[in-house]
Amino acid sequence: MHSRSTADPEMAEEAMTIPYGKATFQKVAQCLYQHRSLAFLLGRISTALFNSRSVAWNLGESKAPAIVYNCKSDTSSPGEPDDIVLSATHFTDQRMTYAAMYGCTPKTISLVSTSLGMFKGQSLHPLVMPLIFAEIERKRLFNVLDLKATALRQWIIKLEDKLHQESRASKSGKNDVELGSNNRDCQSTKLWIEVSSLRNGLQSLRGQLVKMIEHCEVLGAAVSKQPAKRDGKTDRHDEEHKTGERIKTRLSEMLIEFDSKVRSCDSLLGGMALAAQMESNHYTRRDARVAIAIARATKKDGSQMKSISHLGMIFLPGTFLASLFSMSFFNWTSPDSNQIISPWVAIYCALTIIVTSFTFWRMRRWMKKEEDRALLLFMKEIDENESQISAESQVSTDSQVSTDSQISTKA
Repeated sequence: MHSRSTADPEMAEEAMTIPYGKATFQKVAQCLYQHRSLAFLLGRISTALFNSRSVAWNLGESKAPAIVYNCKSDTSSPGEPDDIVLSATHFTDQRMTYAAMYGCTPKTISLVSTSLGMFKGQSLHPLVMPLIFAEIERKRLFNVLDLKATALRQWIIKLEDKLHQESRASKSGKNDVELGSNNRDCQSTKLWIEVSSLRNGLQSLRGQLVKMIEHCEVLGAAVSKQPAKRDGKTDRHDEEHKTGERIKTRLSEMLIEFDSKVRSCDSLLGGMALAAQMESNHYTRRDARVAIAIARATKKDGSQMKSISHLGMIFLPGTFLASLFSMSFFNWTSPDSNQIISPWVAIYCALTIIVTSFTFWRMRRWMKKEEDRALLLFMKEIDENESQISAESQVSTDSQVSTDSQISTKA
């Protein structure tokens, strides 16, 4: 097991960084029978990988059949520096496995040592090291997911509480609730991306577990076809077959766990989408209430302006006539005395009433005409939009019918 390099802080988070030079790595790879495909695996940034291949390894003058396993942790979902790479070569005739694990932390080394001790004599099975890798990767992803899921639940609850606080504040007339929308949106978006990436990582690792199960079945079928070999009183093939069944059972249990975690991720992401929709609806309703309040205030201002215009229409005709009759053209004074009230004052009153009434009638007729014209234009636009939508729907339907007809003809 190769410890994670800490010499370069910038590269310490990558499993491909090892604490020794190229020559030492080549020597270790040669002594531990590391396949050259490991070099292509180390430099990839992807979800979890498991692959196996049958090779004929050169051992001096002869070639020995072997199975090469390469496993790599998910490096695209979690960002924690604890990814590992496993390369194992199992020689089927000698029942020997040479394995190297890169990027190990002290915790990983302890976990692998404990797992190998639990397998004891069963550790000679080819899939023991890939199973240990799967257990480590499962625990790694589950731990990260539990942290993110807890943070996501807290975010949903916190959002609900803040919405309730703002709702109460708006009802009481207080608007001092600060939600920090920009910061919260950035955090929620980052959290959503992380949980979605983890869900993809879980689904990818689940697919690799299915590949392990299929490979385990292939190994079991190959072992069952071989003649029985005994080491003393123990049937080697029978023991290897039982170990393979136990490994297959454990991998099947892990599949069930992964399905449960994926469903949990889907539920959390659905809850987050629902909470975001509730927040959007809340602000939409709040903006609608503000718009209604503005419309009411505007209507009130319009009523006041209308009252002012009515006052103007009432007093302007009388003022105009009073100014007209006060001109020197009209002689309303007696030749032998000062100004007097003219007996023709009724003419002024009558003309004032007539002109004011005519002004009111003309103004209302013009306003009615403008309202009718605006209503006609509005209805015309609605009819044009409906006609356009109907035409587009008809074109889409005709296109779909034509496509279906072509498919039926080809069939």
